[in-house]
Amino acid sequence: MNNERKVKKRFDALIEEWKKAVQDPAVRMSSRPKDYTDNEAYREIVQMGEDALPFIIEKLEEGVFLLNQAALDIAGLRMDDLVKENRKFLGERQKSAAIVEWWKSQPEHRGKIIAVVGEREMKVVASGTHYNRVVAKAKKLGIKSFFIMFAPDQNVICTH
Repeated sequence: MNNERKVKKRFDALIEEWKKAVQDPAVRMSSRPKDYTDNEAYREIVQMGEDALPFIIEKLEEGVFLLNQAALDIAGLRMDDLVKENRKFLGERQKSAAIVEWWKSQPEHRGKIIAVVGEREMKVVASGTHYNRVVAKAKKLGIKSFFIMFAPDQNVICTH
């Protein structure tokens, strides 16, 4: 079984656990999104990180808007990054739409983003599938100057 199928299988199992957790009558009667996300299955989905993000986006497109915060946490984003106007009045479905729109506008979810240093011999210092995460990883290492490149496979096809 390849890695993507393992991740999908784990994600699906956690989604089922999460659905069971939110069937609790006390949770079902709540209008607070946090009540739906304050459980172990949801935390484990977030801990899966970038590997889970494509599957979360699929769920958002299906109307499972309570995964909004998971998508934002994994992508290293806030709603303020995605929506500049009228953000105080956004419902969860509108937030889902903004997150999905952002996802579809990002080229990095289709390939690999790498942060490299060095002029003669380039060294990869961080990699991932999302620009913001790769930049954060490189900065966390204390690297002040680096290049971000998009590499869909072994060959880098464009630089920023």
